[in-house]
Amino acid sequence: MNARRRLFLIVAAVLAAGFSVLFATILQEWFRTAILAPLMRGVFLVHFYTLRLPQWLWWVAGLLLGGAVLLRMAFRALGPATKHPRRRAPAGRSVDELERLASLIEHAPHHPFYRKRVTGELARLVARVISRQEGVSVDQARACLEAGAWSSDDLAQSFFRAKPKRRRRSPRFAEELEHTLDVVERYGQGGL
Repeated sequence: MNARRRLFLIVAAVLAAGFSVLFATILQEWFRTAILAPLMRGVFLVHFYTLRLPQWLWWVAGLLLGGAVLLRMAFRALGPATKHPRRRAPAGRSVDELERLASLIEHAPHHPFYRKRVTGELARLVARVISRQEGVSVDQARACLEAGAWSSDDLAQSFFRAKPKRRRRSPRFAEELEHTLDVVERYGQGGL
């Protein structure tokens, strides 16, 4: 539980206790006449009239409501396609990993969840680049990446070992990511 949520719960509990004490002592008569009495009259009135309705009416209302829900589900399942169908990748073509990674990178400076996902996705891609460059299996390339033996650049090596910060915004993450991508690009072109 983060600090903001904890503070909200503490403030809500204190306010609820304060209003309870206030309504139970000083404003007891006002609370009873202005809020409690009309509320109870409304509950008793609804209860009185619902008991007067015949039971068959409740059954018909329940069946009609259930039938309407089932009919709506059937129309959604069997009805025409939506007006704005999602674009699908052509058959035989896998989803472009770079497009997915670009969308993750766009959200990464603002959310720690996306920073962790970007780091994981980039580690998988870098393992494949290392595998191709060094002529080793992907598992050996992952071990090389974890050991930091793939590059002499300390910042790029620490990018994959560091845990993403839990802060809401991380401007340094974008800089570190850009530097790491430059190192990976040079490594993929045989420049390291």
